[in-house]
Amino acid sequence: MSPRRLARSSDRRRFVGASAAGGAVAVLFFAWLGAGGRLDLLGWQRSGNFYDAQARSWLDGTWQVSGGVLGIERFESHGGTYMYQGPWPALLRLPVVALTDRFEGRLSLLSMILAAVVAVAATTSLHWRVRRILRPDAPVGGRDLTLAALATFAVVGGSAFLYEASRPWVYHEAAVWGAAWSLAAIDGAVACVQEPSRRRFAWTAVATTLALCSRSSVGLAGVAALGLVLAGNVVARLTARRDVRGRAGRLVDQATTLASAPRPGARWPLLAPAVATVAPLATYATINWIKFRTLFSIPFWGQGFTILDPKRQAFLEANDGTLFGLKFVPTTLLHYLRPDAISLTRTFPFVDFPAKATRVGGVEFDLIDYSSSIPSSMPLLTLLAIAGAVVLLRARPLGPGLGAASLRGPVIGALAGALTILPFGYIANRYLVDALPVVTIAGLIGLHQLLARVDGWRPPRRALLAGGAVVLLLAGLWVNLSHALLFQRLYSPNVKDDLVAEFLDTRWDVGQSLGLDPPVPIIEVDELPMDVPRGVIAVTGDCDGMYLSDGLDLNAVKFTPWNAVERSEAGGRFLRRVDFPEQPPGTRQPLLSIQSAEGDGIVYVEWHGGAGVSFEYLGPGQAYPSPTYYLPPGKVHTMDLVADPRVQFIQIYLGDRMYYENRLLVADDATMTVGRDTIGEPTIDDEYLGLLEPLPERVGTCKELRAEAGR
Repeated sequence: MSPRRLARSSDRRRFVGASAAGGAVAVLFFAWLGAGGRLDLLGWQRSGNFYDAQARSWLDGTWQVSGGVLGIERFESHGGTYMYQGPWPALLRLPVVALTDRFEGRLSLLSMILAAVVAVAATTSLHWRVRRILRPDAPVGGRDLTLAALATFAVVGGSAFLYEASRPWVYHEAAVWGAAWSLAAIDGAVACVQEPSRRRFAWTAVATTLALCSRSSVGLAGVAALGLVLAGNVVARLTARRDVRGRAGRLVDQATTLASAPRPGARWPLLAPAVATVAPLATYATINWIKFRTLFSIPFWGQGFTILDPKRQAFLEANDGTLFGLKFVPTTLLHYLRPDAISLTRTFPFVDFPAKATRVGGVEFDLIDYSSSIPSSMPLLTLLAIAGAVVLLRARPLGPGLGAASLRGPVIGALAGALTILPFGYIANRYLVDALPVVTIAGLIGLHQLLARVDGWRPPRRALLAGGAVVLLLAGLWVNLSHALLFQRLYSPNVKDDLVAEFLDTRWDVGQSLGLDPPVPIIEVDELPMDVPRGVIAVTGDCDGMYLSDGLDLNAVKFTPWNAVERSEAGGRFLRRVDFPEQPPGTRQPLLSIQSAEGDGIVYVEWHGGAGVSFEYLGPGQAYPSPTYYLPPGKVHTMDLVADPRVQFIQIYLGDRMYYENRLLVADDATMTVGRDTIGEPTIDDEYLGLLEPLPERVGTCKELRAEAGR
């Protein structure tokens, strides 16, 4: 190996090591956030078992998934129920699911951490390729190594990617895998432009396929990038021996910048990029056909939520049966690109979401959630991406695979993946990660163009630039961390009340300790109002119940804008130590009796032989029993049994896992009795014969915040 190649190999190893170090810090941060600050990467997550169920259905020889698992996210098609999320995360679970069901609903965070590792590897490789194109002769010094570490951290730890760790469930898992594999696909597309080979086209096709099979919107980035390489190669072949001049010649020059670098003695490849472009689409279409009998569309009319919700039905009726349309673009474009999509507060973590997006022209959306924007959540990457876009617009075509212009195809491909969120009639913060591939590659181009210029600057000016970049990086970290904490611990659907109480207390304690004196927005009510601003805290009785308003719209499955913070037994929360001693099959014993003017009800447990038990509620609002769970007779559990008429839910938690949920439609003043049948249900025993020991009530946060509010 020549001295020059040895030096380059050494530079690459040092660069990769520095980038991996920055990525490792980002991954640790991601894992900490996903675990809720605990040392537990296997915590149970609501809607974290979809991919487990898909993997288990494959073992049974079918793509159909139980509608009881998918709930409102099931899609009914040709006599079966299916999930619309892609199969890649389910494929990862196959070895575990084939051996045990012990980890059902507990694997999402591990999967997402692996996706973060893939994102780090892809960013590192892409960064090195961009550097070699734009600054091929620049030595790799200490500054370059520092920037490599910071750039990788910015992509995974200081961007919308970090926000996805707020909830390790199916929606965020699909998003992070889609972004990670799209970064790998864009990196592969750059490799196919610079050093084309069948192996590189094959790998890029694999990465693109996995991106499409994770989240199809951002997965289109790889398809578009490969398609542009193919188009450039076609133009290069057709014009290779022709002298095309004038405007046509200039267009040809621009088109051939998309082509692969010509290999000595070989023509521009067509078959390999064609197969690489078509194969991911064909794979996606085949899977879609198996599930929905369509190649690319999704039958929204068959979704469980659509079947239940009249508002969704009216929306689809007015929008030709789809959630997509160009009429949504003005609103989504304005919101996702606004530079001020944060709100500063006096309560920890001091950054909140902005107000909901304003509908341009009064266009009706399926849902507008609280969301930040691309510039606000990724300020450093966005500014660098703007600089990178200027570089690409000004770059002169030097020929296939040469100079900055050769990166246009991969950048345009990444942009295509980001643009898919614009015609979607649904605004949510989790969709911002679809823009990560384009701001990453364009941002790296801008970074190295900036580095080529600053070498001639004076030290104070360089220090000012470096300081500004660090501030922007920290701002991105803080914005995404703040939004993630608020979603994870306050406003996420069905967030656990203990998590809300702990974080709500922290919000005001930190603000008060810093002398900001944030007011506590508490109201005391007999009944929870339905029209209240986000963030209002309502207290019923003498801390019988404490609730936080999330400000979200109501629908067929969201009955109230209130999330529970704390409840006493008078508010419908019963904490018990419980066991499930072995009983004859068919035995039913009461956990909670409910007497109300609207009708009586009872929550009971039924034994099914061995250690199998199920839970069910009979009464107003009843729906269905739980699945059968296998609970060893000698094991003692901490049971959190909630029957709260104000939020209209019955829930049973054993430890950190929810085992049962149903709707409860009784009066607020219903009488509830633990462990005895007081309604005379003939199929249920008179009392519970196992352990049912009371635990202390948890209302300390309510009393503290009431005192701080002067109530």
